[in-house]
Amino acid sequence: LIDVEKEFRIPLNIPNLPTTVYLKGVIDRIDKITTENGETFRIIDYKTGSVEPNDLKISDLSLLLEDAKYNKLFQLLVYAWAIWEEKGTASRPGIISFKKFGNGFISCDFGNKQHTLSEELLSEFKNVLTQLIKEIFDPEIPLTEKIK
Repeated sequence: LIDVEKEFRIPLNIPNLPTTVYLKGVIDRIDKITTENGETFRIIDYKTGSVEPNDLKISDLSLLLEDAKYNKLFQLLVYAWAIWEEKGTASRPGIISFKKFGNGFISCDFGNKQHTLSEELLSEFKNVLTQLIKEIFDPEIPLTEKIK
């Protein structure tokens, strides 16, 4: 066990915005496990509702901007990006669902059974996150709710 209820506040500097944007949150649990590939940091979010593995599966991160069904995955990626920015540590984000506790840790799947975030994937997520925030600050783009 590395940390529980880990608070973070990370600046995201985006050129041409009138202010610095800060991402903040609370990560339920960070731990380290040993696998056949070595030690892996896991970022774990607990959910009281039901979570299925397909809820955490994505092969194209740009879909995060288009479909609200990826809201849990988006949250985990914000956490993983924050830890990467703070500690330079790659991680394996996932969820433990109390409603389906027997399923244990449900890991994110980024295509081809890739569960650990690479620097490349984190950079791609930062681009998606930057695009989203630019849209929020753009007065020409109306804010609309994405519905599942």
